Amino acid sequence: INAEYMGMHIHTVGDRAVRESLDAIEIAIRNNTGGPEYRRHRLTHLWLVDPADVPRFKANNVIADYQVSGEGARPKNYRWEIDRLGKKRAQSMLQMRTMFESGATVTLSSDFDVSPLSPFLSLQHAVSRKQQSLPSLHEALKAMTLNAAYLMRQERFTGSLEVGKMADMVVVDQNILCVPKRMIGKTKVHLTVLGGDKVYASKKWKELQEENAWY
Repeated sequence: INAEYMGMHIHTVGDRAVRESLDAIEIAIRNNTGGPEYRRHRLTHLWLVDPADVPRFKANNVIADYQVSGEGARPKNYRWEIDRLGKKRAQSMLQMRTMFESGATVTLSSDFDVSPLSPFLSLQHAVSRKQQSLPSLHEALKAMTLNAAYLMRQERFTGSLEVGKMADMVVVDQNILCVPKRMIGKTKVHLTVLGGDKVYASKKWKELQEENAWY
């Protein structure tokens, strides 16, 4: 797979799964040609990562994919895992900020239907994790958009609003960059545009359209 420039998507919950996956990726890299841009393997979930393995993500261009919209992923609920993992390891789960600061590419995804689908709830939780929060909402948005496009080798076409890219966008009911963090997850979509085509419009948007005769 690595030789064909295809990316692996490996589900890794525990630290042993992470280490063995990184080991396998490194073996594949040693045995095949192609620079980092050809290697966009992804490890997803990452509930536990041994600190010694964190630098290996950037070194091998392995993308760290997190899902934080569910209640179980919130730090206040890690106490549920103390009996299984011990207090120290339970409190070290989902070290997203540590991974980000290591220079690894971080993405956010939903894990639906295990966790809620709402991307806005994921964004809220990504910046509400105390010392393990992503540094800003801008970085959380990038993790969910441009970084996700990079993961899928689609960054030339989507992931950001730029000349020459597809017109993929949403119109929402509030400015998520200005509201309190606790309100981000309550954001509602009024309009969805995919490739320049309107694919969804809320009742409220249709009413506004009738009033203003726009779009």
